[in-house]
Amino acid sequence: MSRILKVVVPSIAVLGLLVVAAGCSSSSKKNTTTTTSTSASSAGSSSTSPGGSSTTGSGGSSTTSGSTSPGGSNRCDVSSLSAALGPPPDGQPGAGHLAAQITFTNTSAKSCTVYGYPGLGLLDTSGHALAVSTDRGGYLASVDPGPHHLTVPASGTATSLISWTDVSPSCLTGGTKLQITPPDSTQQLTVAWGGGPVCDGGRVSVTAFKLG
Repeated sequence: MSRILKVVVPSIAVLGLLVVAAGCSSSSKKNTTTTTSTSASSAGSSSTSPGGSSTTGSGGSSTTSGSTSPGGSNRCDVSSLSAALGPPPDGQPGAGHLAAQITFTNTSAKSCTVYGYPGLGLLDTSGHALAVSTDRGGYLASVDPGPHHLTVPASGTATSLISWTDVSPSCLTGGTKLQITPPDSTQQLTVAWGGGPVCDGGRVSVTAFKLG
């Protein structure tokens, strides 16, 4: 009888050790899974933050210019540009239509990027906005190059052509200043407007920027 007890007691002890070991192993696995899940969540948060910033910037630019630039933080904006309005390089289209060329000059010490079309606005002598509508890609005297990712070097230029009709009906009159919004920007550069009335309901056609 005592031999039987001696055999049974060690067996129970060994069985108890096995149960404890199994419990520790199970607990260790649970802790490992939890740690892995936490790390994945942190990685997700890190990548979401830059993505959110990028989307916010593009969304703002799309509202004013309709262009989404892949140029990133070195895009050309009002702090690095000057604007001028002059005659079109190939002359006036004629037949009741007028045209002008917008020239952006990179005034910074490094290159910047432009992508797409400018936003346009016409102001009267009191600074009130006139109801101009913009027709992208509809220039009468030249083929629209379409939006391209342009790198404008320091002191370099990018140009866009605009055209409008001065033949009735529905003419906007009294415009004295043209507001030009660079692509992917919410701020404007202002130049003098000497183009006279803008008819056809205030419609202005515009091409995408190109270098030169």
